[in-house]
Amino acid sequence: MSNVTNRIFFPNTVWFLFLLVPFIAIGFWPGYWSTLFGDTNSSSIIHIHTVLIMAWVAMSLAQPLLIVKKKLKWHRLLGKTSYVLMPLVLVSLYFLIQERYLRRLSRMSERVASGEIQMTSEQIYSSAAASLDLGLVYFLLLAGLYTLAIIYRKRILHHATFMFGAILTALGPSADRVIFQFYSPEGVVMNYIASYATLTFTILLFGALAWYQKRKGYSSIPALVTMGAYIGGVLLIEFGSKTGAWQVVVESLF
Repeated sequence: MSNVTNRIFFPNTVWFLFLLVPFIAIGFWPGYWSTLFGDTNSSSIIHIHTVLIMAWVAMSLAQPLLIVKKKLKWHRLLGKTSYVLMPLVLVSLYFLIQERYLRRLSRMSERVASGEIQMTSEQIYSSAAASLDLGLVYFLLLAGLYTLAIIYRKRILHHATFMFGAILTALGPSADRVIFQFYSPEGVVMNYIASYATLTFTILLFGALAWYQKRKGYSSIPALVTMGAYIGGVLLIEFGSKTGAWQVVVESLF
């Protein structure tokens, strides 16, 4: 058990996860951390979600370390706290997405009313719904992969792989922001690549992990399922969010 992470994951995967900390700090510095104590317009749900997601990240970093240090009892005990923490994270994320959706509707309606842009009511709702693509996809990935990790909590390979996929949902929203801070792509193609950089990296990572685990004699199914979930997320963003069905679902949710 002490070397389980080294057997089923790439070497030093545990330490790789700590890159989440600087990515979150740098990625959200302009829009959140730098204005934390000066922006009186920020809603309470943003701060609540931040506290909860940081608690989730801290727990996610601690869990593999406890395995490495042979603290299995503490690993299981801390894992049980996620039964309360994760629902709270998802609820806060739902209300955060809802707030951004309503804010988007309000701003676009104001721009139409002022004559700045010309859009029909249907186009306003369609555009606002499409703008939630990344948020909703990461919501679904986090909820789905965490649920699979809990369902398979007694099967080490499955549990660890699905949880790894769930943890990496925190990388996308922060790493993409870092990319756009330090690199301003020019042209549609380059913007497309930058926007999907983290999702593409995660898909390739789990493809490589599936190969690695298979080579080690383990089942590659959990890694392939996780890779498939991320591929499904990209397809949903690129194609699903532009459909009428997506708009219907968004309006029914929010």
